[in-house]
Amino acid sequence: MPEKEILGPREFYDEMAPYYESFIERTRFSFLSLEEERIFIESFIHNKKKILDLGCGTGRTMKLISNKGRELIGVDISSKMLEIAKDDGLSVVQASAFNLPFANSYFDTIYSLHTGFGYCRDSYEVEKLALELFRVLKEGGLILLDTPHGKVRGEQYIISWPAGTKTIDLMGYGKTKDEISKALERAGFRQIRFLGGYKEYEELQNESRRIIVLAIKGRKYRKTTTASRRRLS
Repeated sequence: MPEKEILGPREFYDEMAPYYESFIERTRFSFLSLEEERIFIESFIHNKKKILDLGCGTGRTMKLISNKGRELIGVDISSKMLEIAKDDGLSVVQASAFNLPFANSYFDTIYSLHTGFGYCRDSYEVEKLALELFRVLKEGGLILLDTPHGKVRGEQYIISWPAGTKTIDLMGYGKTKDEISKALERAGFRQIRFLGGYKEYEELQNESRRIIVLAIKGRKYRKTTTASRRRLS
């Protein structure tokens, strides 16, 4: 019997798009209500004007915070997911997180929930993503990223979701606090803080299933960053 195909993120979410929102509501994030998610995000971005939702999918999270006089833009690699977001009147762009189509220092805040560094296959890609986020973020800007915890999920794990009459698979990659912290520091971020869940007081523990990381863009590039950019370009 042939091995089941593991899809890449673009193919996986293109196939999942028609079923995504109903599936999420039924199962995936039943531990977190939409209102709890909104309160958590707003506690960090309440006064920010230019915001990027990285891995926005169908715009589920964007819709929670869109009515605040903000310039809110979503980016995703899946064209099918973005078609749904566009139908809801959201401002979205198809692009890779490693090559964002925005000017330097454009956003006040970048957030990525339930994704974060989870599709970075190794430390090289974690650092590459950190550098790109640093590039498009303003001085003093904030990133808020949610990533599966490698100490609980493992370095690699398979995501299996129902898409209509079949189940499709995607490879996910757990990360550790040390791996993320090192990449962010090399990119130039400071005031790095880690949480273990969607409450400000929920500190990261070895048994936490998620790593929530918050960090501020420093006032200047670190010396290591220039060399890293050459290596990662």
